[in-house]
Amino acid sequence: DADGQEVAQVFRYDDYSSHSPTAIEKRLIDAFQGHGMPCTFGVIPYVAAGDWEDPHPQEIMALSEEKVAMLTGAIASGTVEPALHGYSHQTVRDCQKGECTEFSGTSRLAQKSKISEARRLLEDRLGTRIATFVPPWNSYDKNTLRSIEELGFDAISADLRGVTESGSVLKFVPTTCSVPQLDQAIDAARRSSDPEPAIIVLFHGYDFIGVDDRGQF
Repeated sequence: DADGQEVAQVFRYDDYSSHSPTAIEKRLIDAFQGHGMPCTFGVIPYVAAGDWEDPHPQEIMALSEEKVAMLTGAIASGTVEPALHGYSHQTVRDCQKGECTEFSGTSRLAQKSKISEARRLLEDRLGTRIATFVPPWNSYDKNTLRSIEELGFDAISADLRGVTESGSVLKFVPTTCSVPQLDQAIDAARRSSDPEPAIIVLFHGYDFIGVDDRGQF
């Protein structure tokens, strides 16, 4: 634009797991790599095998060898930054009686144990440090913040409604828009008084037409 205002853009792709659409993800990685742009992938280490919105016990599936190989290659090329996207992405309470959540409302000890185990699997399988936590459904509480801070995470990426805690050393990087809103978000950022505006763009595999009935682009 006229005054040369730069707008930082961060892309966050959630729900990478043994269940997520591999063909789309391969094309995503190729596209970001082709443009020399990195993308943060929210990775589910032990994805629930059934309905994520069903709080009843169900089987879980660890990240497959195919998904590990695809991700390690993308990490090595600098195309993907892996983030921990919960443990199994299964809600712990009835979504009809409140928001879906894997962590909010549960004890600090339970949250810390779950997050620690999930992170250990990812770091062992991917051979890299996991520094960012992305809570499923962007839902978390102060126990979550204290747990990830104690575990040495650098940042949390949820959404603009998330709780904060004074004195926390965590970086808060909330999502601010979806892909269809990106042009509008850039225009708004350029008109803002922020000297270093940033946009965090959230999208999922189900956002693509042909993958899911919810597809938008």
